[in-house]
Amino acid sequence: LIIKNDYEKAKQILITLYDDSYNLDCTAKELFNLLHENSEYESIISYFNKNINKIKNSDALYYVAEAYFNIGNVEKANEYYQKAYSVNKKNEDAKKLAAELLKYSENENLYYIMAEIAYSESDIDNAIRYYSYAIKVNPQNSSYYFKIAILFSLKGFINEAEEGFCNAISIEPENLTYNYGLAYLYYTANKPELAEKLVDFILGINPEHIQALSLKALILSERNESVEVRQIIKKMSTINQQDDFACYIQAVYYANLDMWAKAIDCIKQACELNKKSTEYLYLLAKYYYMSGDNKNSEAICQKILK
Repeated sequence: LIIKNDYEKAKQILITLYDDSYNLDCTAKELFNLLHENSEYESIISYFNKNINKIKNSDALYYVAEAYFNIGNVEKANEYYQKAYSVNKKNEDAKKLAAELLKYSENENLYYIMAEIAYSESDIDNAIRYYSYAIKVNPQNSSYYFKIAILFSLKGFINEAEEGFCNAISIEPENLTYNYGLAYLYYTANKPELAEKLVDFILGINPEHIQALSLKALILSERNESVEVRQIIKKMSTINQQDDFACYIQAVYYANLDMWAKAIDCIKQACELNKKSTEYLYLLAKYYYMSGDNKNSEAICQKILK
């Protein structure tokens, strides 16, 4: 019927299905799309309100957001845009609608969404820009400082990253994620003393914090404190861990002791937890080779080259 341009009949069929709650999300999407194409924005809102708590389809929710936007209700448009985005962050309309909404409202959540979209597209500069806008709107949201610190660290801007982490920590002093982020930044910036101080603070709150234990082991190993490192590795092995960095640290430790079977087990676990890391695959190939397993070493090398 739509192909035949019989809009009214198509509309009535969809309304009947919608009123019967038949495959509601799918029907809502098709009905709202049809109404949207004919600029029936008030009708979209009216039908949506009949099932306001039942519709979860992101496309349908985007149509609702656009309908509110087109009738001038920016507050409601913001609300349903954010709900739609929370359901499906990859919707193609997301960036376009958010940019339009931001012309009318300095909404921190919209800035946050735009930052997340930019980051997902590897646009670090714009992600930083939008997080900066979100911070201006709400300077007490610690997560914005944390996320912008991560982005600055990815670009190698150590001072800016440090400032971001410190601002986040000033709002939530005992947030272990924020403290670890700063500790790891200090370590990569060749400031092991500052890193270790934060690691000790974290372990004082949570002695089984696997990332802090890993970083502590790394710092101590670089000081050749083998006894302490062995104690930490032993403790780490008793913790149920799902952290690739921790597995990597243990693998390197065992490799340094020529304990190839354990090194291989640990680095294989790291590879499973982080399938994108070619560094872990390289180590796995190396450890297989050192253990005398040339067949598996060659197979891993071929995988890396692909």
